[in-house]
Amino acid sequence: MLIPDRDNRGVTSTLYVSRTGTVGTLALTLDISHPFRGDLRVVLMSPTGNRYLIKEESASEAGANLQGTWNIFAPNENAQGVWKLQVSDLYYRDSGRINAWKLTFQ
Repeated sequence: MLIPDRDNRGVTSTLYVSRTGTVGTLALTLDISHPFRGDLRVVLMSPTGNRYLIKEESASEAGANLQGTWNIFAPNENAQGVWKLQVSDLYYRDSGRINAWKLTFQ
């Protein structure tokens, strides 16, 4: 999924989770290609609308691509429903792509 260049709205990818029950901690695994990861802001949104800031943009953060796993404390969050990953590229000159992402409930 392409991430548009210099667009605050960015792109939103969705993932339906059928698992019932509440979350304590979850792990978000990301694979995003981008020539300058400092351009990116990444937010995970729960089915109830709660927002979890995963990464804020930073002009001083050099390096390409954003790959790894982030643990998120989300007490009493309902697991079931549509989770959304919003990725925005907030600076000019280059764009990227969401290659893959997944949630693991712990």
